[in-house]
Amino acid sequence: MSILLANTKVTSIELRIPWRGCWEARATLQGAAPSGQVVIDWRGWKLLGGEVDPLRSGMFAGVGTVVVVGGYRWGTLLQPRYYSSDLGIRAITVTRHLADAAGLPLEVPSSSDRDLGRFWMRRHESAGSALTRVLGSWRVDLDGVTRAGNRPSAQLGAGVDVIDYDPRASEIKLFAERPDRVPLGAVVTSPRLPGPRRVVELEVWAGGDSERIEAHTEAA
Repeated sequence: MSILLANTKVTSIELRIPWRGCWEARATLQGAAPSGQVVIDWRGWKLLGGEVDPLRSGMFAGVGTVVVVGGYRWGTLLQPRYYSSDLGIRAITVTRHLADAAGLPLEVPSSSDRDLGRFWMRRHESAGSALTRVLGSWRVDLDGVTRAGNRPSAQLGAGVDVIDYDPRASEIKLFAERPDRVPLGAVVTSPRLPGPRRVVELEVWAGGDSERIEAHTEAA
């Protein structure tokens, strides 16, 4: 089964899923580069909430090249805004305004809410930069929703095997049917490893009949 981007077959794709912030995919297509919000269908696994970065996408040497960013609109540059309240300004209030300005869904658990004091200033900055100042840690999940707080624990999918391990870079090369079989937060165990390792970032390359999955890890 092919990998599709906006219902167009890709000839190659690189996907990076970080622990925090926005995920990103770079693909070459059999056709013109799409625009706007797109869905990546990775052999039945759908990545939602991605949007084409127009500054890094287009036709180059007759090949459609597309950069898709999950949570692209967190890069929206906002005007300064001053907040003032004798009762204190809640983080949940500011983040709601930021999400509305970016036009993106955001979930903030009550544990991430806090008092920002009586005065708070949104600078002339991106929505994502302001969100980081308010929340500290946030990420765009692959269902298209931005979430604050800690990532939940996860389990490796069936059929995941360790191919190699680089102890200097803490990188594991893995075999898996699809990248979603290796969710961030999952713990990998194998006789090839010095001990259990937690996946904190994923990089995937696919093209033709080949595919490579590398997991950046930490001790679990």
